[in-house]
Amino acid sequence: GAPPGFAPPGPPPLDPALKGMLTAIIGGTAPPGPVLEVSVEGVSFPYSLTEADVRSVFRDYGEIAAITCPRRGPCVVEMDTKEQARAAVQQLNDMPLVEIGGKLSVTHSRAKSKKKRQMHCKRYTLGPGFFDAEPALHLPTLILGPEHRNIQHIVAECEHVVAIYLRGCPDPNAGEEERLHILVCSESQQAFNTATQLVTDLLEAASSKVHEWCLDHDRPEPTTATVTGKMMELPPELEV
Repeated sequence: GAPPGFAPPGPPPLDPALKGMLTAIIGGTAPPGPVLEVSVEGVSFPYSLTEADVRSVFRDYGEIAAITCPRRGPCVVEMDTKEQARAAVQQLNDMPLVEIGGKLSVTHSRAKSKKKRQMHCKRYTLGPGFFDAEPALHLPTLILGPEHRNIQHIVAECEHVVAIYLRGCPDPNAGEEERLHILVCSESQQAFNTATQLVTDLLEAASSKVHEWCLDHDRPEPTTATVTGKMMELPPELEV
């Protein structure tokens, strides 16, 4: 499916047309939805729900991302949104099952208490010299490529298990935190390593383009068209 869109806060870009581009997440996989546990209680004989049973009951409450019904224990249902999961719990928990003399138990999964997933995240901050050719070079488009093809290529090379964010303001006078930057995030160490190398190559190529433009237009060589890469925690507003 299409990746989720985020709109991280920050100063607006100089060019209003860039707003959507600078706040979009490109690539990656959708975050897991809320998980419910479903079982039958109050019967005097062994009774196991099937996937078909669960799907028939839950289909009125929204998209079902996944259903797993083990031989022992409750069925596990992953819903698409928190709102859908909440409605299912409110309406289905303790629902009488007249034919078998029991009731349905629908609760939020205890799996929520598991340890938080490990996320590798690296931030690439662009030096002020990167913007010496603006607006002529249109740096965000140069990085993204036509129709985001540069980023889509990196995501594909990493088997779609990385997320790449282009964030911030394309303004050389903006502070380091607010200036245009790239975040690369993945749970997979291998995919993360591949993505960071490809993003480094992409930014080096962009830096070369800036140098070439300045040379062709008799501008001083941009001594601060540099990239600083730093490992970091995933920003709270991007956590899933």
